[in-house]
Amino acid sequence: MADGWKEVVTEEEAIEFLKLICHSEYESNLENRALIRTILTDIQSLNRPAKTESESSQPSQPRSKQLSLLLKVLNEVHVA
Repeated sequence: MADGWKEVVTEEEAIEFLKLICHSEYESNLENRALIRTILTDIQSLNRPAKTESESSQPSQPRSKQLSLLLKVLNEVHVA
């Protein structure tokens, strides 16, 4: 990376990273796999369009804590 320049990981990239880990041969612990699936479900539910007019008039839901933490970690480490 160039001096002073920091690459930013997008939400989409973070979600793809979680999916990769979830289906990876490196992730054999079932408890961890279940946690990753829970996080993915949580993140995907935040991205679903509103089903009713009352839902669409509400302010958009805040980013999940899990997604915020994942983005923070991925942006602070070099992921090759």
